[in-house]
Amino acid sequence: EAVQSYTRAIELRADFAEAFNARGASLVELQQFEAATADYRKAQLIKPDYFEVQSNLIFSTNYVPFFFSLIAIGINTPIWDQCRASCDTEI
Repeated sequence: EAVQSYTRAIELRADFAEAFNARGASLVELQQFEAATADYRKAQLIKPDYFEVQSNLIFSTNYVPFFFSLIAIGINTPIWDQCRASCDTEI
C-alpha cells in the first residue's frame, strides 16, 4: 500500500525526490532491491545533495550484483568523482 501511495505522489509530481526515496525504502522492505536502487538513483538525480538518499542508495546496493551497484551509485556523479579524486588509485 505504501508503494502505491508513493507511486501516486510521483505521478502527481515527477520531481518529488522525497517520494522516490520513501518508495525506495518501502521496496527494500519488500526485498525488491533493484527497484529500490532505481528509485534512490532517481531521487539522487533530482536532488544531488540529498544525503539521506545517498545513504539509502549505498545500503541498497549491498543487496544487488556488484556491477549494478557501481552503476546505481552513479560512477559519474560529483560525489563519486570527489571520492575517486581523493583516492591514491584509480577505480
